[in-house]
Amino acid sequence: MRRTLTFSKKTEQFLTLRLCSQTSVASTKPLSPKKYVKPAPVVNPHIKIHPDIPHRYQKVMLKTPIHPLDQKAAESGFQNPWKIYCAAAIERLPLVTPDENPVELEYLLAREELDQKFLYPYPPELEPKFESTENQSKGKPKEGTLAAFRPASRLTIADRQGNVKTTNRKLATRIYLVVQGSDGVWSFPTVELNATIGLRKCLEVEVQKTIGGDKNDMFWVGNGPFAYHKFEFSDAQKKAYNAFGGKVFYFSCQYVGGGNTLNIDLTKYSDFAWLSRAELPSRLSSDVCETLIPILPNWHQETVEEDGGVPY
Repeated sequence: MRRTLTFSKKTEQFLTLRLCSQTSVASTKPLSPKKYVKPAPVVNPHIKIHPDIPHRYQKVMLKTPIHPLDQKAAESGFQNPWKIYCAAAIERLPLVTPDENPVELEYLLAREELDQKFLYPYPPELEPKFESTENQSKGKPKEGTLAAFRPASRLTIADRQGNVKTTNRKLATRIYLVVQGSDGVWSFPTVELNATIGLRKCLEVEVQKTIGGDKNDMFWVGNGPFAYHKFEFSDAQKKAYNAFGGKVFYFSCQYVGGGNTLNIDLTKYSDFAWLSRAELPSRLSSDVCETLIPILPNWHQETVEEDGGVPY
């Protein structure tokens, strides 16, 4: 026997819509998939690449983002838009241990309390013998005893007087030599590139001539620069130099001579100062500080000083 199926009205409507949708989909032609068009890479047309550089590195160099100053320099029309300079970041290394921040002091006190709590008693013959307070009050303590020890002050006369023209200041941190040119602008000792002798050799000759001191007093860290900074000339400078701007390459140099033996040429530089990393923004321009200060070492100690003893 043939059995007939009966559906409710809602079920019939659902089946009708389902069948109609299937027939419409089946009747239509399958859509052709869209071809993926790879976007063209951003190519820097102002970068000249040597043919000996491997191809995989050439791709990376060509895709580097274009700096706004490079774009303006390329459109300025100068044949050689950049003048090359080299500068020496001469630093005096710390002479004493850095100051302890509050977190370190709290840790040392807590560790000392734990050591005293769980310390085993020493035999009497091994315990250190200190001079009694009665003997100390009678007169001066004996030389060579612990009572006679007095730590030297970490602040020098230059620190108390605010003298920045000597290396005998800020003993717990690095200090850098900055000079003031005849135009009143503060910077690191800088010289224009002499292409015949190279960047670092040109800078060594200039430092020896204008900063003074023995050659052995200067220790050059590496043969290459650790940072560079670019800037745009004023309209008068563009006409005088026939260039759009300048690029300054910074080399690291450590002053290891004892005392303050430098003889700075004040005919070229009107003033000079030995400043810590935290003091550099008071003399250098904001563009130079944005480039150099994050790179200069000793950042942890300086941030502790600036933030009131809270280290990162």
